[in-house]
Amino acid sequence: LKHGIKTIMSPAHKIYVDMKYDESTHVGQDWAGYVSVETAYNWDPTSVYEGFNEEDILGIEAPLWTETIHNTVDADYMYFPRICGAAEIGWSPKDNRSWEEYCLRLARLGKRLEQLGVNFHRSPLIPWK
Repeated sequence: LKHGIKTIMSPAHKIYVDMKYDESTHVGQDWAGYVSVETAYNWDPTSVYEGFNEEDILGIEAPLWTETIHNTVDADYMYFPRICGAAEIGWSPKDNRSWEEYCLRLARLGKRLEQLGVNFHRSPLIPWK
């Protein structure tokens, strides 16, 4: 940072989508802790690590390391719905984000994911329709 280098944020304990949602997740890792749908949404790239300002950050990424992922069904499960939260964090100012409103939008998206045949984690935190 002191040399003006920009960064892409991807803190493992917030947005690595190969981290298990909770102890019952059948695939994934847990070395950085569990990353629930709420954890993956409720973070701010400028406040995860000390010393980062908005102008230091180019964007975010949600990595999926595949040591424990053996097929697209499991990959979809690990990505969805957390990747939706990553997208919103990446394009929406912090002041425009609301966990409560996001839950409602995500609940409606669940039906569409089902129609598309996407295997997704049905978090108990979301009021799925």
